[in-house]
Amino acid sequence: MANENKREIYTYSLFGYEGSIVSVETDLRKGIPAYDLVGLADSQVKESRERIKAAFRNQGLPFPENRILQSLSPADLKKEGSAFDLPMALSILNEQNNYQGENVLCMGELELSGAVRPVRGIQAAVSSAVASGITNFIVPEQNVNEALEVPGAKVLPVSNLFELHEALSNNKPFIEKSVETSLKTKIEFNEEVLNSKDYYDKTVMDMNLDGYYDTARAIEIAIAGKHNILLEGAPGCGKTMLSQRLFPALTPQLTDEESKSTTRIWSIAGLTHPDKPNIKDVPFRIPHQTASIEGMCGGGVSCRPGEISLAHNGILFLDEAAEFRSTVLQMLRVPLENKNITLSRAGRTTTFPANFQLAMAVNPCPCGNYGSHDKICLCSAKSIEQYWKKFSAPLLDRIEIMQHVEKNENDPRKITVAEMKKHIENAFKIQRENPNYNSNLTPQEIAEKCQLDRECKLYFDKHNIDMSERQKASTLKVALTIANMDNRKEIEINDLREAFELTTSIEKKLEYGIDRIKNHYALSQEPNNIETIIETPEQKLLTDNNIKDYKTLFKEDILDNTLDDSKLINKAGNYISEMQSKIVELINVNQQLSEQNNKFSEQINKNIKNEEVER
Repeated sequence: MANENKREIYTYSLFGYEGSIVSVETDLRKGIPAYDLVGLADSQVKESRERIKAAFRNQGLPFPENRILQSLSPADLKKEGSAFDLPMALSILNEQNNYQGENVLCMGELELSGAVRPVRGIQAAVSSAVASGITNFIVPEQNVNEALEVPGAKVLPVSNLFELHEALSNNKPFIEKSVETSLKTKIEFNEEVLNSKDYYDKTVMDMNLDGYYDTARAIEIAIAGKHNILLEGAPGCGKTMLSQRLFPALTPQLTDEESKSTTRIWSIAGLTHPDKPNIKDVPFRIPHQTASIEGMCGGGVSCRPGEISLAHNGILFLDEAAEFRSTVLQMLRVPLENKNITLSRAGRTTTFPANFQLAMAVNPCPCGNYGSHDKICLCSAKSIEQYWKKFSAPLLDRIEIMQHVEKNENDPRKITVAEMKKHIENAFKIQRENPNYNSNLTPQEIAEKCQLDRECKLYFDKHNIDMSERQKASTLKVALTIANMDNRKEIEINDLREAFELTTSIEKKLEYGIDRIKNHYALSQEPNNIETIIETPEQKLLTDNNIKDYKTLFKEDILDNTLDDSKLINKAGNYISEMQSKIVELINVNQQLSEQNNKFSEQINKNIKNEEVER
């Protein structure tokens, strides 16, 4: 009768996102003293037997002089890791002392002294066990906060093996934490990051964004709708600095539901902190350019999570994205679409969540000077084409926002971090009332939420020529985000204009950048004859920086409509002639440099030949 209420001992085997609950059984029988272990245990688990023997002796606990047979089931599941130490030792103590009470799941690593060390995967183990009906848990002291974050879990923290024996012998109560649930629509920011200071003793809230209006606006919209974004610009233009400062600071903290899956992944990877066991801050991962496919998507013997899963519900930032391997970049396409990744190892599969926001920073060409107004690009057209081919059209098709980054000291428009924060808060309040953020809207949800009035419909149909279906959907989703930022749910014509500019590819922006004048600045109405400005082939020679000068020159004319169409066209024609002259000058400079290089090469060859003749 005494054995009817005897505790059953369980532990957890980490594999991928799901893992498995393992039953630990011990049989003590007469015979020559030995310690046998069955159940497909690897070398790490088999080594536990020696640590357990030393821990019993050093803690003053009697180790059985019987023949010990321990079984880890299910038997066909490979067991690995040091977290089996404590449950195996507990199973022996349970067989010796016949502890009474409810079943318990135990995890922990033993030192030879008998002290208990922390292990990874506690949150994943506890949440899986609670779902299976197990509510009592024995964990190392350092992991107690992590275990208590799971609703319904009752935890007994231990620091050594003797303390565990005393607690169970005296029926020490397990502790439980009352879980407070926050409102789903409550928007909170990471104030610690917002108030962090840079090299100039400036906080994020105090950042001076003068001259970066277009870039700051693009980042603001990307954060507000969780849209993927590509920032292109010359080295030192500020794309990396703006990304690393603004994304972690202005992305609201995770909801309770989002935090569960994110915390589980970080727990499996062993990245949770004892003082912050529950991940509330948005993950911001910056993998190095040398990262492998396994490092990005996950892998290894036990299928550990990769960078895309560690960035789940957060941001994956690829700095100098063109330096990553092509295979790594192309691997991102499926997770970006499916929001998860399935890994297979040794006949087992696991599926990790990978609902991340992709942000990339890239130079415009191999030398980095293409499109710069004060530097000359010496890259050939072929090298620039090969440079951008690394990203491939299908990958770029999944990037909703593309923005050229360059500081314009003459731009009179102002934007502050406080304004950006308010706009993002407005957008998140609206989106968290729905199942999905704007970036994740399904085709059915797009049709329902992105309904256009007659004016918007005519504008959209006119400007979506040569766009893929995914690009059309991206434009509508970005326009909806812009509306949400103004606390609106209906898309207006100005939202569409700005969305079209943001979703236009970098290549088209550089080649046909004059379209941006219409899309971004013709806010009140489009001049009837403005089309004639962009029809001449010479326009295609204008670089993106010339276009910025053009926008500055004509912004007030187009906005205020102070000039009639004919005068505006004449003024534009004169300006284009000036730009053509500048381009001719640049071409002449390039030719002169090329001639100098040729002369220099010829002189070197002559010197080499003369040396050979002298020899």
